[in-house]
Amino acid sequence: MSKKRFIISISLFIMFFIGYYFFFGLGKEQEKKLDIPVEEKVNNESMKGFILGLHSKDYNYDYNDLLLEIKNTGSEWIGINVKFYQDCSNSTDIKIPQDNSPFWLQIEKTMQQAKVLDLKIMFLPIILLENPKEGEWRGVIQPISKTYWYDSYQRLFKKISHLCERNSVDLLSVGSEFNSLQIDSERWRKTIRKIRKQYSGKITYSCNWDVLDDIDFTDELDYLGLTGYNSLTRRNDPSLGELKIAWDEIKENILRVQKEKNIPIFFTEVGYTSLDGTNKDPWNYNISEKLDLEEQYDCYLTFINTWKNEPEFHGVFFYDWFGQGGKKDKGYTLRGKPALSLVKKWYSE
Repeated sequence: MSKKRFIISISLFIMFFIGYYFFFGLGKEQEKKLDIPVEEKVNNESMKGFILGLHSKDYNYDYNDLLLEIKNTGSEWIGINVKFYQDCSNSTDIKIPQDNSPFWLQIEKTMQQAKVLDLKIMFLPIILLENPKEGEWRGVIQPISKTYWYDSYQRLFKKISHLCERNSVDLLSVGSEFNSLQIDSERWRKTIRKIRKQYSGKITYSCNWDVLDDIDFTDELDYLGLTGYNSLTRRNDPSLGELKIAWDEIKENILRVQKEKNIPIFFTEVGYTSLDGTNKDPWNYNISEKLDLEEQYDCYLTFINTWKNEPEFHGVFFYDWFGQGGKKDKGYTLRGKPALSLVKKWYSE
């Protein structure tokens, strides 16, 4: 072999070795690094339950029979909804019942009864206004002093956190529908961090359906909750096709936000009254005076068909399990109404 051919052969061998090393060696290492996924907040559990509103003004009222009814729907979860009050939208103090008062004892008893039935618990406290001016609700709260208001709110949640920890509550909502206060991201982060020092379960925040994009403190949450009272159509008695078009659009937006914010989203509340036109504004329990069980049925059917086979669905609590019920009842409850059969079938699958 000539010297020239020898040098060429050696050069080709070296080039082949370097190419092989980078392609199958370093190249593969780089490929592995590129394939490392971003850590996601994944929870494969799909929460299916009902909201039980502790609406009775009698603090000796026993909710155990209602809990048994909810259990018999196939529910694995119960959302306990409790009301707290402040005077009006610009108040700085939230009224906190005294320790060991019948108010707190009733809540604790209900939690313990739910656990005996092997129901997982979401605790959903809300703030109502005792003396609201026209158009006022918790979504427009603007306290004269935010510092005083958040101090009061944190005092309330110190009690709530200890209560939930003591009773092994699975999920705690740290707020509900505070549209006007959600811009205070750092205040909410501080509040949530204080709660986590006293409560070891999962934490969510329940936002209104029309401000889903506005929550900037999701990094502190385990779930983002959503009240799903979206307007579906602008007419009474829409067809199932019209309802499906509406829910498909809502679903697309929810899945987009869930991906962008990298957090599981679930429905803290979804409900429809037995009133004609309930689909137009499901939040409006006075939308008409005409009983309409069929429209309620169609709304539930469309919701279930929209989400039941969606792998990115994380749960729903239907609002609510309280009231007389039956085919003459015009409220939200599904007790004794045709739409209940849809939920029981889904929950039992």
